[in-house]
This record gives sequence, C-alpha cells and structure tokens, in this order.
Amino acid sequence: MRKKAALVLGMAITFSQVAMAEEITSSTEQIENCTPETSVQEENFQETEQQSNVNEVQESVSEDEEVQMQESTIESSEVESEIASELDNTVEESTSELDTTSASEVDNDLLQKMYEYAQIYNDANGAPEGDSLACEQYAALEQYPDNGIMVINNNEISVSAYISKLLSKVGKGYSQANRDSADYFDCSSLVKRCFSELGITNVPGTTAGWNSALSSVPVNGEYVLSGSGGMIRYKLIATNVTELSNPDLFSVPGTIMVYIAPGASKGHVAVSLGSFARQNGNYNPNSQSNLIVQQTKNYVVNQLQQRYGIAGLGGTSSMTGRDKLYINSNYLGQDMNLGNNTYSGPYNSIFRVEAASPTFGVCVNNSVSGLSGMNVKYVLRPVQGGSTAAAPTLGDVKVTELTSKGYRVTATFSAPAGVKSVKMPTWTEKNGQDDLIWHEASISGNTATFYVPVSSHNNESGTYNTHVYVYDVLGRETLKGVTVTVPAISEAPKILNIKTEDLTAKGYRVTVTFSAPAGVKEVQMPTWTAKNDQDDIVWHIASISGNTATFYVPVSSHNNESGVYYTHVYVYDVNGAYALEGITVRVPAVAEAPVIKKIETSNVTTAGYTVKVTFSAQLGVKEVKMPTWTEKNGQDDIVWHVANISGNTATAYIPTSAHNNEVGNYITHVYVVDKKNNEAVEAVYVTVK
Repeated sequence: MRKKAALVLGMAITFSQVAMAEEITSSTEQIENCTPETSVQEENFQETEQQSNVNEVQESVSEDEEVQMQESTIESSEVESEIASELDNTVEESTSELDTTSASEVDNDLLQKMYEYAQIYNDANGAPEGDSLACEQYAALEQYPDNGIMVINNNEISVSAYISKLLSKVGKGYSQANRDSADYFDCSSLVKRCFSELGITNVPGTTAGWNSALSSVPVNGEYVLSGSGGMIRYKLIATNVTELSNPDLFSVPGTIMVYIAPGASKGHVAVSLGSFARQNGNYNPNSQSNLIVQQTKNYVVNQLQQRYGIAGLGGTSSMTGRDKLYINSNYLGQDMNLGNNTYSGPYNSIFRVEAASPTFGVCVNNSVSGLSGMNVKYVLRPVQGGSTAAAPTLGDVKVTELTSKGYRVTATFSAPAGVKSVKMPTWTEKNGQDDLIWHEASISGNTATFYVPVSSHNNESGTYNTHVYVYDVLGRETLKGVTVTVPAISEAPKILNIKTEDLTAKGYRVTVTFSAPAGVKEVQMPTWTAKNDQDDIVWHIASISGNTATFYVPVSSHNNESGVYYTHVYVYDVNGAYALEGITVRVPAVAEAPVIKKIETSNVTTAGYTVKVTFSAQLGVKEVKMPTWTEKNGQDDIVWHVANISGNTATAYIPTSAHNNEVGNYITHVYVVDKKNNEAVEAVYVTVK
C-alpha cells in the first residue's frame, strides 16, 4: 500500500493529464478518494478543461512524457517514503481513536416497553460517525475531474438502479478502517462503491472530497457523475438546509445529502429515499403511538420493496442486532406520546439510506441531522432526462357515506416514483368557489380518502365539486373530479305501523313500516320480559327491506320465559335522527309435557323382540330410551336401549343376547324426553319362550 500511494502521488504531481487516464483510475480502485489539500488539482485541470473525454486525454500522453513521469517518480523516492510514513501514522492514530470511541448505548427502557417491535433511538446516541478517518488517510489521493465531468459513456443510468444497489447493502456493518471490505462501509464508501457497481467511477470517496468538489458548483448548477457504465446528472438545488425546515428539497428519491458542520471540511453523506407519510390508521397517537410506529414502518418497508425489489428491509441485521429500518423517536410527530406524557418532536417524513455507525451499520431511518450541529450543506437532486418511474395515475374515485352532513371520497392511484401527497379541493356550485377548501387526504398504501363535511362549506346542500390531485415525489400530478349532490336536511323518521305475528310459546315476529326521508340507517328492537325487570334485555337488529323492518323474537334469547314481553322499535336515519315506539306482547306458557299415545311389540322370538312407541312432544323430542331387564334375578341384566326416532314414533329392538339369553318375562320401560327435559314414561311386558 505504501509503494502504491507514493507512486500515485508522484503521478499526480508530475503529470496532471495522466491523472485523468483510465489506466490510472483502475490502478487505484482499491484506494478510496479524499480531498486534495493543495491547489495542484485545480492547476492541472485548467490545462485539460477543453478536452471532451478521457480518450482524448489518453491520446495526448506521449512516450516521452511517460518516461519523464517514471524518472520523476524515481527522483522523488525520499519524498514518497516520507509521505507513506505519514499515511501509516495517520491510519494508526485514526484506528486508535476508532477503537476507543463507539456509539453509546441508548437508554431506551421506556421505548422498548412501548415499541416492542420497533427500535427507536435518539440522534444524540445514534449520530452517524461520518468518515473522518478516511478523509485523513486518503487526503493526498483524492482525484476526480473538476465539477464531476468525465463522461466516458453518455447513457443515463436509472436512479432507481442506484437506490437498489444502496438498499441491497442495508444490514451490513459500519467500519472506517474496513470501509473497502465486502461487508463493511462508512458513509462515503457506501455511496461511492454502489456507484462503482454501476460503472460510475468519478465519485468523491470521502465527505471532504464531496465538500471540495461541490464548493465551486453554484446553486442550480449541474454536477455529473459518470464512468464506463454511464452517467447520472445531478443539480445542486440548495445549500445549508435541514429536512424539517425544507422537506420538499429531499422528496425526490436518490437525492444526495452531504452533511457538513459550519467551519468544518468533512462530515457525513446519505441518500434520500423520498417522503413517506405517517400511517395513523385508526390509532390514537396519545395512547397507541407504538402501533402507529409499527404501521408506518411496515408501510415504508413495503413501499421500498415494491419500488426497488429489495426484500427483508423490515428485519434485524445479523451484524448489528439492530433493525435495518427504524423510525427515530425524536421525529415521530409532536402528538405522539412516548410515555409519562413525554412527547416526540415534529414528524420527519424524509427517510434516507446511510452507513451510520458501528451501532447501526448500513440502515434506513428518518433522522434529521448527522453529527451535532450539522446541516445538509449540499443537496444534489437527480435530474435525469426522464424519470424511469411512470407518472402517477388515478384509478377509481368513489363517493360513500353520503348524507346531509357530508360524504367520503376514496381514490385509488398508482405513483411508481412514490406518492408525496393527495389533495381534494372541494367547493359548492352556490356562489362560485367562495367556499373552496384544499382538503388533505389520508393515504394508506395506494388509497387516499377524505370525509368532506358540509360544516366546512357553509352547511350548504346541493351540488358539490371535489377534484382529486395525486402528486408524486418528482412533482408530477394527475387529476380526476367528481360531482356530488348533497341532500338538504330533512325531517326525522316516523314509525307508521307495528304488528306482531307468529306468536307461540317459542316467540313472536315484530314487523314495522316507517318513513325516513333522509334515508334509513338501522332499525333496532330491544326486547325484555316483565319478570326480573331488564335482566334479559337484548338489542335485536332488524332486517330492512325498503320501508319495512322485521325481527323474530325467540324466547330462547330471554331465559325461555313466558308472560309479558316488551319490545321497543328504534328507526334511525343516516343523519342520526330516530323515531321510537313500543309494544307489549303476552307469550303463552310452555306447552304440556310429552305424551305417549301407544306402545306396540312385534317380532317376538327367542332371539328378542321389537318395541315401537307413538308419542307427541310439543317442544320437540330430545330422545327416547327403553331400559329393559328380565324378572329373573331382579335388574341384574338391565340395559338402557336407545330407540331410533322418526317423526312422532320411536323403535328399538331388544335382543335376548343383551340379557343373558334368558327366556321368560321381560320388562321394558319407555322414556320420551322433550327438549326441555320434560318426560313421559310407560311400561310394556313381553314373554319370551
């Protein structure tokens, strides 16, 4: 490593044009770049500013110049040794600092109790460590074309392909000392090495390198990263900003975020994955914040997998033991209760991928800043000739829950680049757009919904217009509109008639006819008996057909009691108004116990005989049993034979084999039991010879 470092430095000092040649780039691909501390690079590239590509630079290199370069390298051997020694010392010092400095463990007892399945950490304890060791180690070796322009292949590479490369590294470890090994990255080596996998090679290798390269690029100026594989164009759209104060600047996936503290030359670099709305669902932020965190986390994981085809982002890293994707507890939203009435800060919808620290490794998170005091000094937004992701489109737009109080609009959409927001501007036709409001819809997956209350539009009825705008993270939009007729507030419902029918000891049917000008929502029939007050009250839900509702009240739901029953009828309309009337019904007592009408015997032989019974059981028959024994030795051979029931008859065959094959007098009792366990009993005597 020492010899190669000295050789490259000698080449950079001796001959600037060769520094751009492809063979020199390939000879140093194991050495990560950093910011030059001298002005040699600027002077050298002024000489080659007009050359359009690296091939022209290579053609300008003569054999004499190559010899001169080699001689200069030999003559500068003492300088090389001194530089190499300094590099080694720098590595040793930085490594020592790395060994004694680690991200402190988070005091997250409270958060672990709240968020059983979502690990949440504070910036103060989980701040990215940046790449200071690399900046010091490779400071003399950083070389790349001025303003990033070294176009070898002008084919534009998809930003989505680059993001996929980054996400494929999530879960890997963090190490500045091992930043070039397969399973470890620091912040800048993650960014650079993923570009290199796509054939884009003129990328700063450290944050100091990014700081130096971008210092001369004006706001709205273009910055091109390229190589043999193609290129990606970026625009420097802002400097010295934060995600919370300017979220729209980071909403385009693939935006490079270079964090540098004021007065510093190095810091941290990450890549934005775009904006993701918090997924509240039906949960309460004050009491169910843990469920909102998990639902939001699942949403982000699913969106990233759908867009970039990278699975497993919701799991735990085997290298760090931490979640691969986490939501920072400082940025959940000011309405989110962390416990003990401690609330979070503003929600940060911008998620980024980064190599953070040994504690977190390569991860996805929504932290706001890097090291303490750092802003995003440079914001580089990709400006490809055309986005690889299709523009957003709208599917079905449906109107539901329409009443005189308002209506709900639900829209399905597709936003391959990622949805930023869905707005539903609404106004009434009365007096033009004097009541226009741009309602913000709630988003869940590829569905957006909003309930439009008439109270927000002067409580007017009549024609309403709602337009649905879907905006993606690239600023593109799609539009559909719906027209809704909101009914005027009408009179309350009325009950026109109530009747009872099908009255028996088992229950009765209640049927009601009604009017509900605003529309019927529900009809309920609470019922109870006079016995023991309302101990048996049940709120029965009636079936509705047109302007009629009906329900059968079974006594089995009311302790099988007879006597006086009370049924009230509530008719509710869609506005919440209702009509009420009640009826009293006398349910007859339970019918008489079962009756045995006839018992017959037949087929009497030495093998046995058949017994058939005819009966009535008004409550329904439960079972018929025929216990049988012989007169000999009392009931020593008693068997309870179970009869087969068919309608109002039951039959059983009594085999003598079940009774010691005895002959003589047999006694069979017949028990008919109804469903309330009432029973009838009679006996029959049979002589077997």
